[in-house]
Amino acid sequence: MTSAAPSAPHPALAALLDGEQWGGTPPAAGSEGEAAASSSAALEAEHTARLQAEADARHATQRLAVAQQQIAEYAEGRAEEARALANDSGKLQELLSQILSRLPIGEVGAAAAATSAEATAAPGAEPALDGGSAAGITTRSRSCGAAAEASPLGSSVADDVSSAAAAQDLAATLEALRTRLAEAASEASAFAQLQQSASEPERLKRNSTQAGMDEDGDGGSAPEDSKRQRSGDSSGESDSEGEVAEGMEADGLGATAVTAGRHSLTERAQWIPLRLDADERRLLRLLEAALSVSEYTDKVDILSWKSKNSRVHAQIKDICAILCGLVIAQDYRKGQKMVAERNFQDNATFFQNVFEVGRRFRIMNPDRMRSTYGLLMYMLMDSAEPSIQELLEFQCVRPLRTVYARLEEGGALPMLADPLAEKATAEIKSAGRPRHEIQRDIRAKERARDALAKRYSRGSRLSEEELLQCLYSIADNNSFLLYNRDPIDRMLQLLRDNFRPDGFDSEAGSLAISMGRGGARLTHSHQKQYTYVSQSLTLWREIHEAMFELWCHTDGDLLSAGNSYRLSNTGQGLNR
Repeated sequence: MTSAAPSAPHPALAALLDGEQWGGTPPAAGSEGEAAASSSAALEAEHTARLQAEADARHATQRLAVAQQQIAEYAEGRAEEARALANDSGKLQELLSQILSRLPIGEVGAAAAATSAEATAAPGAEPALDGGSAAGITTRSRSCGAAAEASPLGSSVADDVSSAAAAQDLAATLEALRTRLAEAASEASAFAQLQQSASEPERLKRNSTQAGMDEDGDGGSAPEDSKRQRSGDSSGESDSEGEVAEGMEADGLGATAVTAGRHSLTERAQWIPLRLDADERRLLRLLEAALSVSEYTDKVDILSWKSKNSRVHAQIKDICAILCGLVIAQDYRKGQKMVAERNFQDNATFFQNVFEVGRRFRIMNPDRMRSTYGLLMYMLMDSAEPSIQELLEFQCVRPLRTVYARLEEGGALPMLADPLAEKATAEIKSAGRPRHEIQRDIRAKERARDALAKRYSRGSRLSEEELLQCLYSIADNNSFLLYNRDPIDRMLQLLRDNFRPDGFDSEAGSLAISMGRGGARLTHSHQKQYTYVSQSLTLWREIHEAMFELWCHTDGDLLSAGNSYRLSNTGQGLNR
């Protein structure tokens, strides 16, 4: 944040930066400079508009693919329902035929038999309910009724005739309903197949480009989070929080969701970083672009320095160059002013936010920033040295933004102890489960999230979107545990189910290994190998469960001003 009255740069820093690093004195502002600035601003605006248009197009494509998939699933569900109703109508028709067979024989029975024969003569054809066979049924029923009136049986036979006619009308209606249901089921199945075939190319394309698209996201997020549709205000207040909790219990979400381990949600939230928002993603792209072209370690971490002061001099110049590049890319005029005045303190908050975004993103996505994260940490380690901080007059490092810190700042910490919090952030398992159950759990999870956001936005300083961001961040951590910790749990369970620690019943049940046989490099008995495998898997499981906490502690140790390092040749090059 730029202050109203910028302070003068440190004299030693200004003297240090004089020289070839800056290419002499900055050019004076004039007509040519203003024209260049205007042209650069226009190019920047055009580039920003193009990136925004591409992002909107990708978002629209994703939404279209999701909509097609949902329509196909809906159509398939309706087809199944239509087939089930058709089967039920068939059973009713058989039952009605049995009832008709028990009516009095004679003219009534003959009329029933003739009508039943006409109804079943063409199995695939739909009988006409307003003419044709229906008219015949009515005519024969009336003739039978007249015959019954003239017979000695009197009114009892007339009643039987009326019942038979009504039963025949019902049989014809059931047959027509069954035919229509069969047609509706076939049409719905064809429509579902058409929608699935239309959405398949988009899904494959989205999967092939997932790596590039996830760079703007935060990874680990549950797929159902992107499908969440906020209900309107008109329906939001109608459902009470008790109904939401009862719906969650009825849906059985807790039985299919990944558990968070033995730690409480409040304790885990202290080490769960916040998911990046849209503005922070822009800062992340800016930071990665600046680090990808930097040669900081190539100039600093070398053995050719004759004195420590010369190395510090190179560190300062390269750090300042990176800082200026970040500001120029964000705001050209502000960056030009910084190059001229060499005052970095006025933009300290901006620098701290940019570097913190990179550190936070790396914790949430350990597979990203493979080449740039080390460079970032090396530079921040050097910036934490007292001699360099004295010249820069500000700290480049700020604490990581976590879920706990954000909720504590906004006065919404009680949300972590709410019973709905576990259900609103649970990761839904989809393996081996039907689609309708998964969709039911997704809807239950969305209802719990919305209920929490509405409940705690009233008595805190955080909006619903900010509370949802915290819930999504916890869900990201649960997703990480599902795909990293839970497979180890399954391996441990398989070890316990298939092998015994004290011995084995057959040669196939032995875990013993011998050096040189089957690629083994050790010699272990069955008991020793069982213990070795069990302890190794248990250790790796505990590491994965506490991975975010361990990473936060490591980040603090590396960037602490009290921890120094030394360059050493380890046999694999020069390392810190």
